[in-house]
Amino acid sequence: MNRKWVVKTPDDATIRQLAEEGQFSIEFSTILVNRTIKTLGDFKRFISTDLHELKDPKLFHDSDKIAGRIIEAIRHHEKIAIHGDYDVDGIAATAILYLFLKDVGAAASYFIPDRLHDGYGLKVTSID
Repeated sequence: MNRKWVVKTPDDATIRQLAEEGQFSIEFSTILVNRTIKTLGDFKRFISTDLHELKDPKLFHDSDKIAGRIIEAIRHHEKIAIHGDYDVDGIAATAILYLFLKDVGAAASYFIPDRLHDGYGLKVTSID
C-alpha cells in the first residue's frame, strides 16, 4: 500500500518568520505551525526541560486518591499493571512509569497493545 504524506500549509507568513527566526527549514517550520507552535518562544517552551513548565498533577480529578491507591498497592506488594500506548510518547511514558515503579519497589508490569490486533484505547480484553 503506497501512502503519501500531505502537510498542510496554514499560514505561509508565519512559517517563513518561524523558519527565519529559528534558522529552521521551511518543512520543519510547517510541521511546527501545524502543531500550533507559531513563534520561537512557543518552540522554546515546547522543547523546554524546565519542570516548572509542567502542569500541576493535582489538576487531575481525584489525583490524591489515585496517588494514595498506588502507594497502598506498593506497600502491600500488590501487582500494578500499566496499560501503555503504542505511539512513541505512549511507549516512553510507559517505560518511565515502569522504571519509576520498579525503583520504588512496586510489583509492576506493563502491556503495550498491538495497534492492528488490539485497536485503540483501554479494552476489557486488555485488562483480562
